[in-house]
Amino acid sequence: TLVSFDKSAMTKFNEMMQAFDNDTGKHDILVNSSYRTYEEQDEVYQIKVDQYSEEYASLFVAMPGYSEHHTGLAVDLTIYTDKNESKTFADNTDYIDWMTSNAHKFGFILRYPSDKTDITKIGYESWHYRYIGKPHAYYMVANNLCLEEYIEALRSFTFDGKHLNITDDEGYKWEIYFVPATGETTEVPVPK
Repeated sequence: TLVSFDKSAMTKFNEMMQAFDNDTGKHDILVNSSYRTYEEQDEVYQIKVDQYSEEYASLFVAMPGYSEHHTGLAVDLTIYTDKNESKTFADNTDYIDWMTSNAHKFGFILRYPSDKTDITKIGYESWHYRYIGKPHAYYMVANNLCLEEYIEALRSFTFDGKHLNITDDEGYKWEIYFVPATGETTEVPVPK
């Protein structure tokens, strides 16, 4: 199966998988899915509806047009062992533990955590990671935020007001601010 992925995200994902291999000695994580067209997402959604119900499908599969997989920044992972066994992340907490402790260092977040389903409106998916960049991922993990909470928090850090200043685990400093979209074209000021 051909898998498409945003180039920047793919670079960081490959670095993350190399670190996983170095730290654990395991090299059996596979990309199950990444970029999906509208039509592919519709097919995935319809399969879940047919297998279970629309209510169930909406808990674990985004409606076509609303999937993170449309961005090319989301990735679903699975495990395929050297013994030709296919396993899920849910069955292997050591994989989940490593990803929870390290994914943010490469700019990835667990997109649908178990303690945020009331906010994300999607069920816990231990296999679904989203690339958002290191400073954002680091801040979200440090403050136990899901993406919806982080985006809402960013709205209070305007260019003309207080900026969000982050120093990550490697000592890099980041300055983040929000500029609302205005019409067809929005100018984003960049400080010197």
